Amino acid sequence: MGCGVAITTPTPVPMAMDDMPNLLIRLHCMLPTFVYSQLKYINHLSHSLNLSSLRLDGFQLMRDPVTISTGISYDHDSIEKWLYSCKNKACERNRSCLEASGAVEFLVSIIKRDDSTSLQVENNKGSEFIKASDEALSIFYDIKVSKSCLRSIISNDEVFVAYLVQVLENGNHKSRAYATMILKDLFQVADPTQLINVKSELFAQLVRALSDDVSQQATKAALKLLVELCPWGRNRIKAVEGGAVFVLIELLLGTSETRASELALIVLGHLCGCAEGRAELLKHGAGLAIVSKKIFRVSHGASNMAVRIISSISKFSATSRVLQEMLEVGVVRKLILVVKVDSNSKRKERAREMLKLHSRVWRNPACIPCHLLSSYQS
Repeated sequence: MGCGVAITTPTPVPMAMDDMPNLLIRLHCMLPTFVYSQLKYINHLSHSLNLSSLRLDGFQLMRDPVTISTGISYDHDSIEKWLYSCKNKACERNRSCLEASGAVEFLVSIIKRDDSTSLQVENNKGSEFIKASDEALSIFYDIKVSKSCLRSIISNDEVFVAYLVQVLENGNHKSRAYATMILKDLFQVADPTQLINVKSELFAQLVRALSDDVSQQATKAALKLLVELCPWGRNRIKAVEGGAVFVLIELLLGTSETRASELALIVLGHLCGCAEGRAELLKHGAGLAIVSKKIFRVSHGASNMAVRIISSISKFSATSRVLQEMLEVGVVRKLILVVKVDSNSKRKERAREMLKLHSRVWRNPACIPCHLLSSYQS
């Protein structure tokens, strides 16, 4: 039985709000791949094969089949029906129909199998062969599965979550991006027990995805997932051991994008809540400097988190070497500036506490401009 599957479909009708017809066409492409590849294992072909358990709103045995060069037949009338039936329907209704029909379970089963089955798909550059599991992964994400369905998956299918982590490790850039975004969606609806029991391998692969800069969307998804996971149990330690602190600092050094910087600082703030995280930040030559640099340069939220990180360092990791570095790289100057001009009372109070705590060490006119020194001494 051949693994390659090709299909030529009518051009979808342009739709302003709903891309569900395209998703149905892609699901239709997946269906024969799943059925025929299963035949390799059961060695049985029945012309009366019952597909009711996989049936979508048009997944039925063909009445007007069209056989293409691969030898596989498609019902052209059904394809046209799918293209036009979703017009002017709400996205939420279509999504509910897909979930109720078993489409999500069908896609999950394809993703977990991860065999050599391939699809030939058409795009604006021609056609290309992709793994069926990779196409199923992208369709799963594009469907925008409901929270209740995601909650059911993460509660009952540990193998699927483990496979997504495996994709992060071994997949191509596109599949790794989809896996990251799906994992983010799954863990956003997880219960505390599931969040606490996340394995170290997930953190290691998320850090690797950040380091490899898989895509801008995947980077933000990975950061959001770390924000979700780090407050729970020993997850901060797992993230630190996975190399998260170094990668987050490098990300802050290399990006000017507001949301990515905010998320990176939030994660870094969680990690600096433990001694291991603070130690890793201080090991990086640019750690303190880049955190203080983000104050006033990104957003109010980013400034709050940057001041909180510096406060954590000054309270719990303030060796003489660290205090001297804070003076030399401009952290003290930035704290004085916060006290002098910041309108945020909480941030200003936190900066003032740090300056008072280490005032004996930091009263050095050579390192602090005169116009700021007067504010500090007052």
